[in-house]
Amino acid sequence: MTGFELMLIEICSILQNVTSNNSCLPSQVKKEIPSRYDDQVFSAVAPYLSETRNNFPTELRITTLQDPPLSGTKLVNGSLVGVGHAFYIFNLMQAKLNFTYKIILPERNILGDESSGVFGLLYTKQVDMAVAFLPVLSEAHNTVKYGTYLDEMEWTILMKRPQESATGSGLLAPFDTTVWILILISVIIVGPTIYILIYIRSKISQEKSEHYSVATCMWFVYGALLKQGSTISPVTDSARLLFATWWIFITILTSFYTANLTAFLTLSQFTLPIKSVDDLASKGQVWVAEKGLALDMIVAEGNELQPLNLSTSKGKGHFVDLRNKSYSTVIRHIDQNKMFLGEKHFVQGLIFYDYIDKSHKGIDEGKRCTYVIMPGHILLKRRAFAYPLGSLINVVMDKHILALVESGIVKYITTAYLPGTEICPLNLGSKERQLRNSDLTMTYKVVFIGFTVAAVAFLVELLYLCKCKKKKKKKKW
Repeated sequence: MTGFELMLIEICSILQNVTSNNSCLPSQVKKEIPSRYDDQVFSAVAPYLSETRNNFPTELRITTLQDPPLSGTKLVNGSLVGVGHAFYIFNLMQAKLNFTYKIILPERNILGDESSGVFGLLYTKQVDMAVAFLPVLSEAHNTVKYGTYLDEMEWTILMKRPQESATGSGLLAPFDTTVWILILISVIIVGPTIYILIYIRSKISQEKSEHYSVATCMWFVYGALLKQGSTISPVTDSARLLFATWWIFITILTSFYTANLTAFLTLSQFTLPIKSVDDLASKGQVWVAEKGLALDMIVAEGNELQPLNLSTSKGKGHFVDLRNKSYSTVIRHIDQNKMFLGEKHFVQGLIFYDYIDKSHKGIDEGKRCTYVIMPGHILLKRRAFAYPLGSLINVVMDKHILALVESGIVKYITTAYLPGTEICPLNLGSKERQLRNSDLTMTYKVVFIGFTVAAVAFLVELLYLCKCKKKKKKKKW
């Protein structure tokens, strides 16, 4: 049997009565089901299902969160009806256990605590269960009882795609800041070091040896760094070893630089300036997240994501009302150079929505991927339905939910609206990279600074010569 047929069998085991003889299955699938599968599995759960049908309430009072596409409500004939992935699962339970439900929404669309939000309704037992993908929080175990885990959700960061990679651009890209600083220090130190060693050698030795000035030694070091020749010709063995050591160092350094520069301009991986919540806090980046939900509670608690707590205290992080979490509201915040912290499935859906919208508007393909998701995650939590403390309803519901989870149906439901392939990945890689003018920015700066310093030196020399001429004229008089 194919994977689809096995999934269909699992659905039927939930939706159909045990005495229905698998009427929902196609005839060709029925033939492939071993008879012992019916005998062992269906007969084993029959007494249990019969008991639950007799004792299960005919009407449930439930609550939910306005958290599309996972959960939400809409008015149908004047009554609230649940929508979203959570209610797709809940409706399967309703068809199986034959009950009705009434939705009671919290005053504020938040997880809350013992006196407010979804947790408040559960703690005071105003509702029988919460139908939403609620994060399993350790601090909430004394307030509510979680059911079977539905899935595991990642929270990540969505941002505007940078124009340039965080590794830098142009001539400085092959090495990081530390390497450039060490190279500069070596250029400054090696010249005087060569001069001192040669000077000491000439003073100690009774033989005639070369003697170079500091300026000459510095010019040799700088010229060798740029792989230029030199008029200096050392005679003693010690001087020759000093010069050879510097040449070997420069040969290795320039080889690495040339190779890395070539790789950067052709095959380099695009990197983002923000790779974790630590970067978010240390670089003072402004960010937003939805108010009242899991991330808000975790940051406020302070046990996890402490950098975000620090960022919030500095006024860089904000929890805002996103008006039912619409894509347009989130995009408006990101376009203001803010970063959005949210569930990975939601931000993947946002990028897909934005890509399709730009495609319909006829925008060039190269300009459709405006946003990018940070690789990895900042938070990982399991999610589940929740019940009041001491409730026995979850004993009935969890049996069926577990079957949906193990058969992969829950995962399919929560990802079905996403594209089969990754949209707007970090490394687009669809076209060969061409050398841009921005890659030569450092070259222009070097040339400009060089000519500027030369012009200043020329003016200083000119003033010095004029001053010398005036002194000579005064002496003649």
